[in-house]
Amino acid sequence: MQEAVLRAQGPTVLESILEGQRVNFGDFSLSRTGMATSRSGHLPWSDVQEIQVGAGRVHIMRTGESGRWCSVAVSDIANFPVFLTVAENLSA
Repeated sequence: MQEAVLRAQGPTVLESILEGQRVNFGDFSLSRTGMATSRSGHLPWSDVQEIQVGAGRVHIMRTGESGRWCSVAVSDIANFPVFLTVAENLSA
């Protein structure tokens, strides 16, 4: 089921972002320039070192820093499979 949702929504979401729209996923929003949370602010894609998922949380690692830029519960991210796939593609 998740794969079908990803195939149906993923390309549309990615296209919207690349056209300049901001897409909200609960605690995160993604845009052409980077990702943002209300608590951590904006992080440009060029500063995203790694996106880790573990123990029910998404951890965003910032380039040049040893700690996490932010950590958010997977349950607080709307449409998690689409969020993760789009974020990983944009940060690559």
